[in-house]
Amino acid sequence: MRIGVIMGLVLYIDAWIQALALAALLASAWLVGFRIGRKRRDRGDPSGMGKVGEATLTLMALLLGFSFAVSLQKHDARRLSIVGDSNAIGDFYSAAYMLKEPVRTPLLALIKQYAEHRLALVESNNNTERLEAGLTEAAAMQNRMSDLVRKALDSGDTAVATPVVNTLNEVTSAHATRLSAYRDVLPWSVVVLLFVASIAAIGLLGMQSGSEPTGHRRSDALFIFLIVACVYVTIELNQANKGMIQVSQEPLQRLIQSMGT
Repeated sequence: MRIGVIMGLVLYIDAWIQALALAALLASAWLVGFRIGRKRRDRGDPSGMGKVGEATLTLMALLLGFSFAVSLQKHDARRLSIVGDSNAIGDFYSAAYMLKEPVRTPLLALIKQYAEHRLALVESNNNTERLEAGLTEAAAMQNRMSDLVRKALDSGDTAVATPVVNTLNEVTSAHATRLSAYRDVLPWSVVVLLFVASIAAIGLLGMQSGSEPTGHRRSDALFIFLIVACVYVTIELNQANKGMIQVSQEPLQRLIQSMGT
């Protein structure tokens, strides 16, 4: 239960809220470290970060670089899945256009409706109930398309059977690929570890600044800002269709426009 709550907080709270929370935690960690460093300096023990602090900073940098690279890769996979989904629907539409009546017209209309549904489904990604209902409707539409294709083949329209069946299979496969890409996110444990490493590193940085006669408040503040900015972008990339960084739906939009009325 606790793990589920943590996962929900990490994956579904808006990135800017998480970034603000991290900024507050880092500022607090730096202030605590700074006061500890001042007390140690007043006692005549002006020790710096040492090897532990340097190792912590290195670990934080590695985690941040790894997390950013993985999040960017997953974001790119979502973009490619939309392109693949659009291409599969477009190929199926072209193949269905070669079928004879009375199947051709209702099937073409259903394919366009399916494409519009896929586009509208993006708006439901952040609502679990709406998303599940939308996925159920998408599966029902796929079944209706299969029934129409079967009806066309049973009526003797077998001249284009192979391309129609193959492109229909590609539509269902592209649907599964896109859904998998949407749900493939950075593990919550990695995000939590990144937060913990950042807090520890900034706390040690504040301790070093407090232990020196002249602190580095401005440079430390800039460093904290850069960390928060990098974490913010990493989380934005990790969250599908939330915040400012979103996957473009242009391929589906252009496809729907090309289908006409």
